[in-house]
Amino acid sequence: MIDLNEFKSINDSKGHDFGDLFLQNVAKRFKTAVGDNGLVARLGGDEFVALLLIVGKARRTLCTTYCGCDCLY
Repeated sequence: MIDLNEFKSINDSKGHDFGDLFLQNVAKRFKTAVGDNGLVARLGGDEFVALLLIVGKARRTLCTTYCGCDCLY
């Protein structure tokens, strides 16, 4: 499970429309990172889950993508 830190502050300071676009961008990044090796889904709020069929490179890529999320806003 992936929980975005400080998303509430983004939503509060930039507005819900920006927050929605932010979440869509994050979801696209996660989906690209996982590729055909799994599935990414939003559970709600700022929580995502990734199911990986092939663990290894996909997991490392997903972790790198997650660490880069702070740079999106």
